[in-house]
Amino acid sequence: MINWSDSRTRVALATLVGTTIEWYDFYIFGTAAALVFGNQFFPKLSPVMGTLASFATFGVGFFARPLGGAVFGHIGDRFGRKGALVATLLIMGTCTFMIALVPGYRTIGMAAPGLLVGLRLIQGAAIGGEWGGAVLMASEHAPAGRRGIYVAWPQLGTATGLLIANAVFLIVRLNLSEAQFLSWGWRIPFLSSVVLVIVGLLIRMKVEESPVFERMQAAGKTQKNPLWHVVKSAPKTLALSACVFLLNNSCFFICSTFALSYLTRIGVRNSIGLTGIMIGAWVNCVFILLFSYLSDFYGRKKIIASVYSCWFVMAFLFFYLLRTKDTALIYLAYGAAYVLISAIGPIGSFIAEQFKTDVRYSGMSISIQTGAILGGGLAPMIATMLNAAYGIWSLSVYISIVAVISVGAVLSLPETHRMALEEGAEAKAATA
Repeated sequence: MINWSDSRTRVALATLVGTTIEWYDFYIFGTAAALVFGNQFFPKLSPVMGTLASFATFGVGFFARPLGGAVFGHIGDRFGRKGALVATLLIMGTCTFMIALVPGYRTIGMAAPGLLVGLRLIQGAAIGGEWGGAVLMASEHAPAGRRGIYVAWPQLGTATGLLIANAVFLIVRLNLSEAQFLSWGWRIPFLSSVVLVIVGLLIRMKVEESPVFERMQAAGKTQKNPLWHVVKSAPKTLALSACVFLLNNSCFFICSTFALSYLTRIGVRNSIGLTGIMIGAWVNCVFILLFSYLSDFYGRKKIIASVYSCWFVMAFLFFYLLRTKDTALIYLAYGAAYVLISAIGPIGSFIAEQFKTDVRYSGMSISIQTGAILGGGLAPMIATMLNAAYGIWSLSVYISIVAVISVGAVLSLPETHRMALEEGAEAKAATA
């Protein structure tokens, strides 16, 4: 059982709050891209091309994520995890607020999408340094044999951030006319993030530094150039870790971003899609905890590979259920898909355990963010193009191919759930 009065538990909860806020900021952009940005920033394009352009603005943030992972990974590995995490939250919150103030295309022309892309790139850099650092703070504070469940808490930030983002959009949408929503209502979720960021900063600044990092720093073992060191010493681990993340990120953004746009195009009210994502987010919270807990006992590889293998069926079932346009079946599709997306829980601790302490922040951030580009950044655009050219079932084939790659990567990495976070064990994992 988890001791809620323990300082390590407070760290886990603090990372949960921080990641929830950062992912809320990140996801409201994706929701707006699916519902609004085509109309506001690309009104002269056809509906399909406008959606594709909107997803492109969403996707550019992913291309900045490796840069953010490199910069904040360097800071985190050399100077400490805490400072990097405070900086990422502040940058993300500032950009989100500024997006709410960007005028539309009809007001300032091409400068509007230009400003949107610029702010999105900065957002991407911030989230590139956030996720790995939050996971490391939880894992490096966790007691022996419980890293999986402790790392699950910052992992919940992806689900709770998504839940809050869609809930805010749903509330705004239901209380405004379509014209009001498209004109100015969509800005409300971006403006409201200011309150969340202030709360998150106050909590995050009180978190204690990682004891594992402090011991390494006291011993004088920090790397001067951790990124170059991990690229040189563990290229195979970096590549395989990126491939592990590929499937989960692809499916997450196809289900949460592309599917929302797809449902709107086939005549389903966007409130149904938003509700379906919220149902999926609740399911995600429960199963992230369950899969992470099980991974502490049965191993990360068994749990992740087993869940991933289910996508060979779900890839076809998900779109079949959406095409029925039946509300209950759409909700079922989202709930079932997000059970499998919950593999993100043990993935966090699994990848963190692959790298040594002196390069863990850099190694984890770069591998995860590389997978995020190929998975999350490109997935909605690839899905839109495949659907337009070959029909919705081509997406099922695409997901199945990605599943083969990710399952193979999981099985190729060493099992780590019983390894102590000590130099020798990490070196063994990183070079295996």
